[in-house]
Amino acid sequence: MERVASRFFQKVIIYLILFSIAVTSYGCTSAGSENTKIRIGYEANLSNYQFFVADELGYFEDEGLDVEIIKFNTTNEQTLALLAGQVDMIPNSSMALLLEAEAEHPGRFLIFSAHGDLGNKVLVKKDSGITSIDQIANLKLGTFPGTTMDTYSKMSLAPYFDSAHFPTIVPMQPPNLVEALASGQVDAIYIVEPFLSIAMQKIEVTELLDNPLGNILSPFTGGASVLHKGFADEHPEEAAAIVRAIEKATAYIREHDTEARDILAKYTGYEDGLFQSTIVGYIWNLDEIDKQSIQTLADVFAEAGIVEQQVDTSHWYYIGD
Repeated sequence: MERVASRFFQKVIIYLILFSIAVTSYGCTSAGSENTKIRIGYEANLSNYQFFVADELGYFEDEGLDVEIIKFNTTNEQTLALLAGQVDMIPNSSMALLLEAEAEHPGRFLIFSAHGDLGNKVLVKKDSGITSIDQIANLKLGTFPGTTMDTYSKMSLAPYFDSAHFPTIVPMQPPNLVEALASGQVDAIYIVEPFLSIAMQKIEVTELLDNPLGNILSPFTGGASVLHKGFADEHPEEAAAIVRAIEKATAYIREHDTEARDILAKYTGYEDGLFQSTIVGYIWNLDEIDKQSIQTLADVFAEAGIVEQQVDTSHWYYIGD
């Protein structure tokens, strides 16, 4: 696990640079405006589901919010932007990133929704001859780039390999994973929805592990919707309106599953039918979040050395007026 921590902390250096130049008082960027523009940073992936529905159905406008939408390429980028006060809300950050941010500079964000248990599997080609997880020892395992999946891969697969025989993690952009497996560039892929569904539709595969993230914690609360704390403190009415808009979106997703999945496909650029069979995971509103589960995840990260100190998550949650 030392290699995991080392790579993780290299990423943290970037956070610290941005933290050091971020404004001490959030109000320097937006206080005093009668019509506060709400800056929402998002990424076009499944974990931003609630935001897509809220935007499509006009829930932000219904709440009287003037919204500026900013697209990012990765979860790391949108989380950095929020922590540095460059955006006011992001629909998704991973718990891995939030735990490290809290350990280094506490009190920068507030959670108001959580999500997790996306479909996730380890797959190999059907004709590979590989039939069990232990057979990929020292082989190449493709997965998503970035801190989060590197960390989760090593933690969730740790029960199957010692350090001398751990598969070589090969990071690559999600759309390339299926082709990499099909062409033999990698021997196996650790893949999460919706790319899991794409892989299983495009090529014949053998499933080595179902829901390896469950080896870390089950249910696995992998991410959260987050407000910048300074924004929430200085603009309580707008912050409450954002939370209401997202919770309306959650209600719509639960009540109109087929229609909501079509919106998800539209915003992420996939074929309409793809998401109808995708394991989109759970969404928890603020009053539904299993706070003890999130604290347990923080404890697991600390014990594994991924976060170098114990993190108290009890004050992470948006309270409102």
